Amino acid sequence: QREQAQALLDLDQLDGLLDNHDLAKVNFTHARAMFGRIGDKAGEATSMRAIGDLDAARGRLDAACLAYSEARMLYQMVGDRVAEADVLTMVGVACVETERQTAISAINYAARLYRAVGCVEWQRRLLTYLSRLR
Repeated sequence: QREQAQALLDLDQLDGLLDNHDLAKVNFTHARAMFGRIGDKAGEATSMRAIGDLDAARGRLDAACLAYSEARMLYQMVGDRVAEADVLTMVGVACVETERQTAISAINYAARLYRAVGCVEWQRRLLTYLSRLR
């Protein structure tokens, strides 16, 4: 089942690239359910992150932030701090226009996570971006 869910996730990435966003979102949701049935939290997180990316690309920023937040919780469960920092960055970028303080907090925390795992270049980039927001 893991291979089936991964294949569905991979195919849906193509649907998203081909602007079949509605089909991709439905199938990402199915992939997430499949990963959930087999207890693969990392697969669930990747599915939610992909849903967030689709929503963000379509300007549905509130929905994107919700999907990214759910992905973050799942990444925390599996201890993937880099992926957690990635989705926090995406939350910050997605809500920078509507919820500036939330954006600043998310990006600041992402920068700390990147530093903690040794991704100092990403930390530096986020701190530079953060300085422009303030």
